[in-house]
Amino acid sequence: MREDKTGIPLRVLIVEDSEDDTLLIAHELRHKGFDVIYERVDIPEAMEAALDQQKWDIILSDHSMPHFSSFSALELVKKKGLDLPFIIVSGSIGEETAVAAMKAGIHDYIMKDNIARLVPAIERELKEAEVRRERKRAEKKLRESEEKYRRLVENLMERYFFYSHDPEGVFVYISPSVTNILGYSQEEFLTHFAEYLTDNPINDAAKHHTERSIKGEQQPPYELETFHKNGGIHWLEVSETPVFDAEGKVIAIEGIAHDITELKKIEEEKEKMRAQLVQAQKMESIGTLAGGVAHDFNNILTTIQGYAQLGMMDLKKHDPLYENLKEIHQASIRAANLTRQLLLFSRQQPMEVHSFSLNDTLNNLMKMLKRVIGEDISIHTELGPDLWTVTADPGNVEVEV
Repeated sequence: MREDKTGIPLRVLIVEDSEDDTLLIAHELRHKGFDVIYERVDIPEAMEAALDQQKWDIILSDHSMPHFSSFSALELVKKKGLDLPFIIVSGSIGEETAVAAMKAGIHDYIMKDNIARLVPAIERELKEAEVRRERKRAEKKLRESEEKYRRLVENLMERYFFYSHDPEGVFVYISPSVTNILGYSQEEFLTHFAEYLTDNPINDAAKHHTERSIKGEQQPPYELETFHKNGGIHWLEVSETPVFDAEGKVIAIEGIAHDITELKKIEEEKEKMRAQLVQAQKMESIGTLAGGVAHDFNNILTTIQGYAQLGMMDLKKHDPLYENLKEIHQASIRAANLTRQLLLFSRQQPMEVHSFSLNDTLNNLMKMLKRVIGEDISIHTELGPDLWTVTADPGNVEVEV
């Protein structure tokens, strides 16, 4: 195992039979700012041991080796139940093989003679992997919430008490389990029940259920919000049945109350988890839409840039129209940078990172702004005289400016 400390931590398992190609990959990653921890394996046994002993961020695999292949390596990863970005880095791979690799679950493939594509592909797949992990975490929380809900329903019968009251609403009996549920003694509940109800309109709609029960009508279950003796709020689901004498007159109301406080809390938690999952799915859809729009708009900008360049070729630099065409060309480049932001957002475009001067970028932007806003508005800039060059995507920096 090798470790190169230069920047962003990255743990890479390299499935490769060539030490030279492995060193080339490590050099490219280190050159692009990664703090690389990597291990090279070229047989199934070594790869299985590496997967068991170390947590990896990404797998880079040659396609065909004397004793191993990328497809076999991918099957080993699946067997371990791991969700890791898997990229083929090969000297040659046919189109049919590439299609088969993508169908099998390999995320991307890079040709060794185009190693510059490797870092953007890694950055994209690491972001995609984080999105997948976040979605799985949300799904796991939802499943756990549903399981908790199921167990609560199964044990719900342990959280109930019985009662009865006369037609005037005076309680004549309450089961001892009321103390376990609400904290009050039987005597306290029978004497002061009305004081234990919260000031909630839902309770007013309930004390009406009782009136209809007294009239002999069978009512559906209803909810009641009460105070626990410790001051906390408890929810009860109440079912009542009228009791008749021989002449058909209601002489009492018998009821059963279930403590559904925990059930209420879990329902709220489950709804929050479901909302988070829906939000994650919406963000994925928005990213796909943004990518499609950006691709189409980028094609239009390419045409604008092309015609502007052709026009500049037919003119002398001192011609007034030459400067106008130059501004059109530069504006289209800036617009292309904006479309790249949409592509980055949709994860369909790697960042184009290189070194440049912030002062030059700002000065170029000011030239366009001065022509756009007119002479009645002035812009004043204060630029640092000794700014170092930066390494970034100029489109990102320009949007922030």
